[in-house]
Amino acid sequence: MTPEDRFSNPTPSPAETDLAALDVDFADEVENDDRAGHKRARADTAVLVADDYPPAQRLLRAQLRDLGFGRIILVSSGAEALAAMRFRTFGLVLSDWKMKPMTGLDLLRAVRRDTTHQAVPFLMVTVAREARMFAMAREAGANGYVVKPFTVRTLEAQIARALGEA
Repeated sequence: MTPEDRFSNPTPSPAETDLAALDVDFADEVENDDRAGHKRARADTAVLVADDYPPAQRLLRAQLRDLGFGRIILVSSGAEALAAMRFRTFGLVLSDWKMKPMTGLDLLRAVRRDTTHQAVPFLMVTVAREARMFAMAREAGANGYVVKPFTVRTLEAQIARALGEA
């Protein structure tokens, strides 16, 4: 075999085939390690869910558990959410928009004004679909907006983006 033949040979040697397989295996391991790391981080992340509708609270809790979150606190109002945040640090907040008397938008604004919690990822979870509401949430500092009803995939994508996993 001439030196030119070695470079034009379309059939890889067994050693080259083994190296290619190692590269693929390594890529799979890195991806699996990333997923495992996110899952461990999620299990340790305290999540605050603010929603005044108990069935929605239960649904969100079940979906969050399915996504690997283990520390989930449920509250029924913006005031309860702020009280919970005085005593605990949360890694993620999900809030319904249409709570009374303090709306989810009011809660978001209060959280963003609080220097202790202003950087916490915050998702609005609501039935409101109006473009102006999306804009208001974004301007107030929401990291994402999930419209009810939603799939767990949609929720996971918004959470991953908010937590910097995506």
